[in-house]
Amino acid sequence: MRQLTTAAVTVALVLTFAAGQVFAVAFVPTAGVDLGRPGDDPVAVGSYSYDAGTDTYTVNGGGSDWWDWGERAHFAYAPVSGDFRIEADVTWINRTGDWAAMDNWVKAGLALRNDVDNGAGNEREVNYFMAHLKPPRTEVAYQGRPDNTSNSMFNVQMGGLSAQDNRLIALNRTNVDGWAYVEGFVHDGTNWVKVGGEYASNLLDDAFVGMAVTAHNNDGRLETATFGNVQIMDATPAIDPGRAPGGMVSDPEGVGPVQGGWGVLEVVNNGNMGSVGAGVASLESTTGDRLVYDLMGPININDSDPQANAKNIPGDGPYGVTNEHLAVGAPWPAPGTADHLAFLARGRVMIPTTGDWTFYINSDDGEELSIDNGALIIGSEGWQDNNFGTVHLTAGPHDIQVIHREATGGGDVEVAAAMGATTDLRAFTLIGSGDPGHDAYVDFKVPGTGDITIEMSVPDAHGNLGNLAQAMAAIEAGRTAQSNVVATDTKINFHDPEDGGTGSIGGDDPYLIDTAAADNHFALLANGAINIVEDGLYYFGFQSDDGARLTIPGQEWIEIVEVAEEGVSFIDETDPSILYRDNGTGNSRTVASIQLTAGSYPFEFLTWEGGGGAYCEVFGSDTQGKYGLLMTGDEFVSMAPAAAAALELVPEPSTWFMLLSIAVMGLFGLIRRRKA
Repeated sequence: MRQLTTAAVTVALVLTFAAGQVFAVAFVPTAGVDLGRPGDDPVAVGSYSYDAGTDTYTVNGGGSDWWDWGERAHFAYAPVSGDFRIEADVTWINRTGDWAAMDNWVKAGLALRNDVDNGAGNEREVNYFMAHLKPPRTEVAYQGRPDNTSNSMFNVQMGGLSAQDNRLIALNRTNVDGWAYVEGFVHDGTNWVKVGGEYASNLLDDAFVGMAVTAHNNDGRLETATFGNVQIMDATPAIDPGRAPGGMVSDPEGVGPVQGGWGVLEVVNNGNMGSVGAGVASLESTTGDRLVYDLMGPININDSDPQANAKNIPGDGPYGVTNEHLAVGAPWPAPGTADHLAFLARGRVMIPTTGDWTFYINSDDGEELSIDNGALIIGSEGWQDNNFGTVHLTAGPHDIQVIHREATGGGDVEVAAAMGATTDLRAFTLIGSGDPGHDAYVDFKVPGTGDITIEMSVPDAHGNLGNLAQAMAAIEAGRTAQSNVVATDTKINFHDPEDGGTGSIGGDDPYLIDTAAADNHFALLANGAINIVEDGLYYFGFQSDDGARLTIPGQEWIEIVEVAEEGVSFIDETDPSILYRDNGTGNSRTVASIQLTAGSYPFEFLTWEGGGGAYCEVFGSDTQGKYGLLMTGDEFVSMAPAAAAALELVPEPSTWFMLLSIAVMGLFGLIRRRKA
């Protein structure tokens, strides 16, 4: 949580605003930048200029979009510190005389963002954007990315305006109870109208504000807008900011901790849950199909086949509303049908030892976790992101509140904790689960040096890699040309930090070739050995984007036990030592069982990437659902029992000491109340 204080605005010079006064000055950008991957996306070079005669700025911008997977636009900016309001009259320039020649989602407007450095070539930054949409559209859009790990942004639109080429818009950042709060406004010809507002818990005090244009088309075109009478001034008071992050949800049912478990409220059929804020509004309303129940176990839930959507910690159970068959339309509990769902859970956790504790939440689509009514905040609108927050807690009971919202495409949520400050998922256990942690993971080690040989073809050097044959051909061609990059590693756990995508275990390393352009059309081949210390049934698998093959020569896979939701996974009929997955694009997660006696077994892993984000990992265990990376040497660390101890859920403070050990009583207990 970054708390903000009212400060001065810096725009080429430092301005000091008197309290209670509106002191406006002309906004002067200090620089301009093509956000994204200049020369690639946007391929066209943007610019900005100033006309003193008309007191207007002209901004030319290209780029594929300012939206989910990154900001691609031209941005004329200046540094800003603290709270402020910026206003401008934004006018689209019709490039051809035909508005239809411009993409329907071109955007020109005022933007606020944490940085302008383009990161490693894939610009996804905390940002807020009040955008004018082109004629004949009668809407404006207020958009934003609350954290720089999210692969999605929120979008709030307001319609009913006239189809004109200019709009007077504003962006306002102010402080509400120690939190940054950012609002977008449009002038309807008579009054300023708020389009949307969001608490900006990840927004820095020192940020950048300015004018932005995206062409929403990366074919080389530049779209143009002018910005007139651009003024920056002290912030105006927030309009109806609502509940601050981490604050208690004012649900009519008054859900609270229950003895040894969670008190849960789920609401469906109550509008579009496009943001955590929308989820909170749904929970605080009296409308929709509402279900309150006691959850006598961990928050580890999804509405799909648990094996197909197990996320990082397996053993998922159903949502309460799925279990109760609350539905309109499709018959539940069909997999993936718990759409537009708001979820609230409150519990009381017993902290056994004073010190740092890290909490973890991962959900589809957005989430918030707070301790002691705001002492710790984890907030994200990202899709299936791993989110962590560390807080120093004294031994004893502490209240925890979890909020989760699901938009479309199937929902899931899991909540866990670990002792200390860590993001290593092996250290985490579900809260209230009584689970012993990840100590049961097999410590896989390779005899001798223990090195795994990693060979990677040069990205885009061999054309489109869409299947196994093309991937192997790329490896062989690279060997002939001596262009492959070869190295040794202790694990197979890679991702492309410039273009998103991670596996389920965490701790990923960059690929051997890691540049802004090294994203698509490459193959990776790994060879190593697995040392089995005891005869038994084992489970091995992989997860990658887009397809993969895992081979243990001379051995036979028994059956596939886990797969991702898309594509085809199979054991090769002609050679049962091959476990194969090809789903075109997307998650290739596949796990299969195999019977092995003690000894050392060579393995080969091949994966390929077509485009749109890359990652891969290979893992295994002697227990289905509890997997560790195939690590070598002594680098693999099993978590000590104390560090991996599960936090128990306790009742009210007056009686918690009588129940230090709570037995898990099943996923769903007493159904308390259902309201329509």
